Amino acid sequence: MSRHHEHEHDHDHDHHDHDEALLPVTEGGKTYWRSLDQVEGTKEAQDFLRREFPEGASELLDPVSRRSFLSLMGASVALAGLTGCRRPVEKIVPLSRRPEDTLPGLPQFYATTMAVSGMVTGLVVEAHDGRPTKIEGNRLHPASLGGACSFEQGAVLGLYDPDRTVRVLEGGVDSTWTSYDVFWNERLAELRKNDGRGLLVLHEASTSPAFAAMVAKLRAALPEATIAEWDPIGDDETVAASRLAFGEALQPVYRLEHADSIVAVDADLFGSSAFHLRYSRDWAARRQPDAPGGMNRLWAIEPVFTVTGGTADHRLRVRAGEVGPFLRALAAELQKNGVDVPAGIAAPSDAFPQKFVKALARELAAKRGRSVVAVGAHQPAGIQAIGFAINEALGNVGETVSYAPVANAPDQRRVVQLSAAAKSLEAGQVDTLVILGGNPAYDAPVELGFSAAMAKAKHKIHLAVAPNETSQLADWTIPETHFLEEWGDAVALDGTYSVVQPLVAPLWDGRSKIEILAQIAGAPKKGFDIVHGAFLAEKGTEADWRKALHDGVVEGNQLRSATVDGAAIAGAVRTIVAPPAASPGSLDLVFVADNKVLDGRFANNGWLQELPDPMTKLTWSNAAMVSPDTAKVLGLETNEMVRIEVGGRTLDAGVWVQPGLAENTVAIALGYGRTHAGRVGNGRGFDSYKLRTADTLWSATGAKVGRIAGTALLPTTQNHQSMEGRPLVREGTVSEYTENPAFARQMVKHPPLLALWKQHEYVGQQWGLAIDLNSCVGCNGCMIACQAENNIPVVGPEQVRMGRQMHWIRIDRYFASTNAENDRDLSEPQVVHQPVTCMQCENAPCENVCPVAATVHSKDGGLNDMVYNRCIGTRYCSNNCPYKVRRFNFFDYHHVGGEGEITAVRELAFNPDVTVRTRGVMEKCTYCIQRINVGKRDAKLRGQEKVPDGAITPACAQACPTEAITFGDINDPNSRVSKLKAQPRNYEMLGELNVQPRTSYLARIRNPNPEMAS
Repeated sequence: MSRHHEHEHDHDHDHHDHDEALLPVTEGGKTYWRSLDQVEGTKEAQDFLRREFPEGASELLDPVSRRSFLSLMGASVALAGLTGCRRPVEKIVPLSRRPEDTLPGLPQFYATTMAVSGMVTGLVVEAHDGRPTKIEGNRLHPASLGGACSFEQGAVLGLYDPDRTVRVLEGGVDSTWTSYDVFWNERLAELRKNDGRGLLVLHEASTSPAFAAMVAKLRAALPEATIAEWDPIGDDETVAASRLAFGEALQPVYRLEHADSIVAVDADLFGSSAFHLRYSRDWAARRQPDAPGGMNRLWAIEPVFTVTGGTADHRLRVRAGEVGPFLRALAAELQKNGVDVPAGIAAPSDAFPQKFVKALARELAAKRGRSVVAVGAHQPAGIQAIGFAINEALGNVGETVSYAPVANAPDQRRVVQLSAAAKSLEAGQVDTLVILGGNPAYDAPVELGFSAAMAKAKHKIHLAVAPNETSQLADWTIPETHFLEEWGDAVALDGTYSVVQPLVAPLWDGRSKIEILAQIAGAPKKGFDIVHGAFLAEKGTEADWRKALHDGVVEGNQLRSATVDGAAIAGAVRTIVAPPAASPGSLDLVFVADNKVLDGRFANNGWLQELPDPMTKLTWSNAAMVSPDTAKVLGLETNEMVRIEVGGRTLDAGVWVQPGLAENTVAIALGYGRTHAGRVGNGRGFDSYKLRTADTLWSATGAKVGRIAGTALLPTTQNHQSMEGRPLVREGTVSEYTENPAFARQMVKHPPLLALWKQHEYVGQQWGLAIDLNSCVGCNGCMIACQAENNIPVVGPEQVRMGRQMHWIRIDRYFASTNAENDRDLSEPQVVHQPVTCMQCENAPCENVCPVAATVHSKDGGLNDMVYNRCIGTRYCSNNCPYKVRRFNFFDYHHVGGEGEITAVRELAFNPDVTVRTRGVMEKCTYCIQRINVGKRDAKLRGQEKVPDGAITPACAQACPTEAITFGDINDPNSRVSKLKAQPRNYEMLGELNVQPRTSYLARIRNPNPEMAS
């Protein structure tokens, strides 16, 4: 079967032999491939793999295209009418002279916190003259440890989103806060007559103590008011599971750095969990084959290929409804190995590969107290409780597993609260509806009919950072502060308290949720007073407050042990049985939070929309994903349109054939199909919320999928920047490494590398990079960090399809299979991620062909520099680059559309330390040369002859949660990067070309269970 062609365009500047197919590469007994089209060798895939350049850009001369592009760019270019940022005002004291620690043009750094749907991350934000420009992780915060994922990195773009709520709207018409305040005071007087009866306040989930305090004050002031919360991707089932198992609301916290064996059961520990940055770091700390204690081993059991599943040593595909039966079968096998699992939990089953279950059980029994069994937060409560019981039986509690109280735990499941709220609205029992953040008109379960019910409230108020589908139905839309503009606080997964402090005064005169809650309660206060007062009352003194502001976090957590109620769990799991048999005519439907836009809240963020998904490499869209075998049975091909029907509801979506999915399963990401997201997010992808009900928040059975007319043309990067089928990624097993530590260097045989002339001798500090494939999880944090740091633009889905994306660093995702001719092997591949950026070659092929010396070697540092004002756009350098890492500006970012306000806006949107490139100029990674220059300047000011090791960190390395990217002086044998390059695992990609790249890789080492290899 021929899967659908992902690209439809011609090839120019092609110097390859078109008769020679660029087939997947086989090395070390494995075949590595990027897409199913490449495996099959389809003509369209072959044409695209051979491409050196995207097509020309003549269409941009059309003003209509210019306007379309400007719309796509969103905040990365356009912020019309915004001329400057104000600093926060709480600290205002007139200064007669400049503070000693402030110099115009030099950045300042402030600690703050970002909280998104239970994910609380400590951050450090860089600000230039009061203007936030770059976000990094806070090394002092346990959920970050200095790392930052794409959501945090992209948040600065959300601050400058031109589609934000910029003013108070009454009935869709411009109004003022004064008018709104008068309105609310009148409403409050009426509500007080009945103690708040008829008032419904619906808010997002929050772990903030200050927020909880304001809710408590509101309940006291208006005791008859209804207060409900809703989060479409919340942790309701984990809270319910802990109440079942422990009698209280707790959540598990894992210490993966102490675990020899990690079992992720439908749990994306490294991708979507609330502690994913910390878990990634702790897991990576045990992936060094020479480290004391040896390598850990990761097992993944899941229906959809996740970031965690992509890094697993062993992975088993199971249907969503088979997770519970699998855990019960594992418990039964553990009992056979002498593990005292509570009675009534175990249930043997032969529905799963017995070799897998038995090997896993024996390993866990042998690793008591040194293992972790993590069950996904979206699995039903009874199934998660089984995981709690297994961890206790294995002696993991107190060693590798602890528990922390759930901050602001809801009394009821949030979906139950929302359902009750919708019924009250439908019954006409709500006079005044106040919605604090969120977008329930878009993401509420479809059967609730929330939009229609909302219309029945007499007064409807929506506090929103940006207008959305819910705002369109509100009588009043009032601007909410971005977290970089507000005071607040938050509690992380482990109970650590941190402060949210503003980097800038509200750009659009917004108010925070806690300020609106205080106003609703009839006691208006500023956010600072609320948070500061709550801190002094509960946490410490004024000196403690100042320290908390400086560090961004208060030291200490709330971790403790807990004992399960085995009988209660056994009673709950009796109802867990194998799901109905699935078939091509009755599929499982699985919903997943998107890796880019999450639940839809980031849909208007161009950086995140254009970020390739870690596993599918889709951009700007979601898709109905099916496995190759299921696609074959259903007669489906990638990019075809299908109709999904489940529970009497339908959705039309594009197909994406994705290896690694469970059979007879269709999976689709949430967060797309928005109609009122903004100029960037509107109309992207397919709205999967149309199929989501209160009873099927994460999976449903009995779905039917049928082909319909039309083509989706899903934008993807998985075949972009191909390097002609050469051996690029190198991996082996622990046993292979033990037998031959230098195996990676010996995988490619070539004659001695000779030079035509005497090589230049590089003296002084010379910069280089080492990337450890054993630590990279493919999370994409480095890509957004690079984009934010280096003013890299968004190009839009049409340009991505043409291969014109501008990312300086990409992450190539390779599937690996032992037999690419076997359909089963194609459906169950392993995955390897490889970050690729400019290699800073010492014998750089690009330099030899540039006719104007626009790319040259620097004397100081030995880097391959770009001189932008010399470049005339021949693109010869890109054609001669074996790594395909150069990017060409097909657009003029200074005057796209001719809007004059862009120049003023750039003062806010761009990093002032980095040149903004224009149309016709080639660009690439610079190793963050601006940071190198800052490091050298600081060393000089301190009187140091050399920059100390670790003083310079490129944006990609700083964001990486696993520390897979290391930068430093390769002429210093004691630097960390030199020590990594001296390891036997180190190899140079395409080193046989004798280009002498400064960037090298450490080979991936897998740690398979010996029983699984037999």
